[in-house]
Amino acid sequence: MIETTNPEIDVNELMERVRREASDAAEPPRDAAHPLPPSVRGRAASALLPPPPLVLSAPLESKTGRMEELFERAYEKNQVSSWIPSIFRGFFRRQGGFNRAILEALTDLARTNQQLNDRLRELHDAAQAQSQWFTTLSRRWHLANQKKNAATERIAQLDQQVQRLQGWGDLLRNLQIEVERAGIAGSDLNQKIARVEHLMGDANFIKSELAHHRTLLHEALAPGPNDPSEADALGAAAGDPLDAFYVSFEDRFRGPRGDIKERLRFYLPHLREANAGSATSAILDLGCGRGEWLELLRDENLASSGVDLNAAMCRQCRERELEVTPSDALQYLRALESGSLGAVTGFHIIEHLPFEVLMMLLAETHRVLRPEGLAIFESPNCKNLTVGASNFNIDPTHRNPVFPETAKFMLEITGFERVDIEYLALPDRQPFSETADGALLNKLLFGPQDFAVIGRKSESP
Repeated sequence: MIETTNPEIDVNELMERVRREASDAAEPPRDAAHPLPPSVRGRAASALLPPPPLVLSAPLESKTGRMEELFERAYEKNQVSSWIPSIFRGFFRRQGGFNRAILEALTDLARTNQQLNDRLRELHDAAQAQSQWFTTLSRRWHLANQKKNAATERIAQLDQQVQRLQGWGDLLRNLQIEVERAGIAGSDLNQKIARVEHLMGDANFIKSELAHHRTLLHEALAPGPNDPSEADALGAAAGDPLDAFYVSFEDRFRGPRGDIKERLRFYLPHLREANAGSATSAILDLGCGRGEWLELLRDENLASSGVDLNAAMCRQCRERELEVTPSDALQYLRALESGSLGAVTGFHIIEHLPFEVLMMLLAETHRVLRPEGLAIFESPNCKNLTVGASNFNIDPTHRNPVFPETAKFMLEITGFERVDIEYLALPDRQPFSETADGALLNKLLFGPQDFAVIGRKSESP
């Protein structure tokens, strides 16, 4: 109780006492008796959601000025003029107004105290929700570390498998090279060679698959690249999931390396005539594949390099110490300087490209060649109906056959001169008689299986 007859009331002391009592009454609960809100209670720990937001009600209304105003009013109402004798001053004090001001102040203080209690309860619930979220995050982090360790062990196992397969692949490759050098005929030997080639194809497929998955695992465990070019390099290293399939497909249907190299010798005189293959007039092979042509050029001491989109084939070429780059052929050409190459070759690549891309590739080929530079593009001969209507469809990545005269026109329209068509790979037999009809059937069904267009860049631009 406040003694109203007391002539001196210290308002500041009264306000300080009220603040202290309100602070003591607003202590947060220590026993965590308040339950979590429904949105937190129903959240499953297995699904890690974003951190729960700290949602609070409207800001507390500051009543400091209001309190000071009310206490000042109460103090004024309790004062009596100094000219009234002190013995009579108690009769002049306005007790009712003083009491009302004090009651209003205490009411506002009680409301503020309730708001503080509500706010502390909200903070307590939010802290519990945050604690639960961090517990779930810790559990998830522990599981992620376990998965990372398991993936690291799996990579080590894949590395061991790849090394073992590389050893077997080297043995098989050496055996094939020795057989190619021996050149011994015989049905039994040919069967053994075919079996060895089949095993090599399977081994190359497994090696490519394991290398692809190893690259993907390394990329998944490594931090994300900050540089876009670094991301492109990772993507090129990983390659396409079908790269391994196409490696095995080529081994099965393309034919022995020795036969391919022997057929490609046809182009060597054209390169020498164009003075291509020196250090300042190198040869670039687009879609180099397994690298038979690059290997032949190296054996002939001609400077050359290759580019192929199939990362698995690029790895095979590098195992043979051939210079290759995993990249898109058109993008690679666009990055080269004008007039920097002596020859550009592409064996069985133009039938894989859309028409618009093929025209751009031919134009870029013309740009990067030096004056008198040579362009050679080989493709299946669709004039042979067996090839055009049947064998062409063996390769699922073929788009459309390119007609020989059309290919010649494409080179001419992009600036090449003295464009020749060469027909290659004539079958061993032509079963029809040499009559007019027989000759036509031999040409349509047993004619050359491939053709090449050979164009030259003019001496002056």
